[in-house]
Amino acid sequence: MANRAQVKLKFYDGYGENFKALREKEGLTLSELGEQLFYSDKTISMIENESRLPTIEQLNRYIEKFNVSIDYLTGRTKAMTSDLQMICEYTGLSEAAVRKLHEFATAEYGHSFIERPCPSVELEGIEIDKAYNANAMSFINSLITDDDFQELLNNAVKLKEDMDEIKAAVPDDNDEAQAQNILTRKNRAILRKAKRFVIRDKGYCDLMIEKMKTIFGNIANRIIKTE
Repeated sequence: MANRAQVKLKFYDGYGENFKALREKEGLTLSELGEQLFYSDKTISMIENESRLPTIEQLNRYIEKFNVSIDYLTGRTKAMTSDLQMICEYTGLSEAAVRKLHEFATAEYGHSFIERPCPSVELEGIEIDKAYNANAMSFINSLITDDDFQELLNNAVKLKEDMDEIKAAVPDDNDEAQAQNILTRKNRAILRKAKRFVIRDKGYCDLMIEKMKTIFGNIANRIIKTE
């Protein structure tokens, strides 16, 4: 019967990691989770190792305990809940990024100094700055929608690609033949692209970083002035 139920669901590679992540997030051992779900620790381990597909009944117990979506349990997504999954798919943001934005929008960040109500006490008190969250989200929204933000992204992606190319060109110190082959090939590629800096020169990377700092500074100045 279990096999017939499993046929209706498609399990994606890596689904076991999602099951394991749920258990570890709660700080539970295999035995502890098995006791709570009324399964043996061996069964839990086999599901996490993907050596056994979970049954519909087992999936339901995980959903009830951890409040996660069926897509998460089958490995279709890394977003734990359906609402979060839709947000991630629509925006292209990671689950961690979405959660951080939500944290900025809802958590109590920022503090402001206030005078204590008792005049005899000279020290000042601290209270939560209620306007911090709204100002933080306003800044984030203005940053993302700023016209120059795309240029900032373009430069950051280009620098990342160049850094990866440079790292890939670093040879094995113990293999002189490989070193000569890689450096020769990479230097030729650099010359073909008419780059002004050799592979070991930090000048290009530093220049790109300074350019991004300037762009971000201009964006920040505009946002602050319009707030």
